[in-house]
Amino acid sequence: MSRTLLLLAGYMLIGGLTPVFGKWAVAEIPWGLLAWFRFGIAGSLLALTLRLRGRSLPVTRDNIKPFLGVAILCVPLNQLSFLVGLKWANASHAGVFYAMNPVLVFWGGLLLGQSVFRIELFWASLLSFAGAALVTLSTGEGGGFSIDPKMLCGDLLLLMAIATWSTFSLLSKPLIEKHGPLATLASVFLLGTLLQTPFAIWDGVNHLASLSISKSGIIGFCYLTLITSYVNYLLWYVVIARHELTKTSVLVNANFLITIFAGWLFQGDKLNALFLIGGACTLLGIVLVVRDRLVVRDQLDRRA
Repeated sequence: MSRTLLLLAGYMLIGGLTPVFGKWAVAEIPWGLLAWFRFGIAGSLLALTLRLRGRSLPVTRDNIKPFLGVAILCVPLNQLSFLVGLKWANASHAGVFYAMNPVLVFWGGLLLGQSVFRIELFWASLLSFAGAALVTLSTGEGGGFSIDPKMLCGDLLLLMAIATWSTFSLLSKPLIEKHGPLATLASVFLLGTLLQTPFAIWDGVNHLASLSISKSGIIGFCYLTLITSYVNYLLWYVVIARHELTKTSVLVNANFLITIFAGWLFQGDKLNALFLIGGACTLLGIVLVVRDRLVVRDQLDRRA
């Protein structure tokens, strides 16, 4: 158990800082190229790690469909919504919205027949989404209610990123259980990079000649690629391979607080009263969702 907690602590710290470093990278590198290089390099490193352990990629003609489905969610869809959303919105908003992962995991599980509807979870989810709405509205002058069209688009894209990430987590679990986290992750990243190629070519044709990357952009890219995509995705896969997904999701919500602090410290994100109320509502809704799920799981275990 102590080893699992250590893995979770590392995941929380890396994940909490990802929006801050990601904003540095996406401010200077077009999202199509950024995602292509990010997952191409990370996928190659994971494949090399897999090869050094005496194993090969598990993708075959017979099982490629589920891998392709997860790869589409992981790279083109998730990165379009995450990177562009992060460019237009604050890093702290990304932290709050990504903390909603347990809520969306529950609703995704409900749609897939893996969860049972409970009215308590409905109200907890409503509280969480209401908090996210307050966070979106907290960017007006003086911290009042206001809608910045660009910020709103960024927030909506971040919500889409959370939805694709939650679905990606749910659909990955059967592949992880069958092939292991390292082999699954390497396969998904490399297939996702292949699917990302048209977007990378488009960005390369339109932006490569005028591309200028500063030191902060390079640091952001290296962090996203080596620390987040290689180290942290692997940590996440290892954790959810060993433990029930909803239970582990609540434990990583601390990265929400890390992101807020880092966004305020390094990028000047506003932390007004409306933002803090919205963040507290979101976090409370998440805690209630996971608490209810754990109570139900405990009751089922006792009956068994």
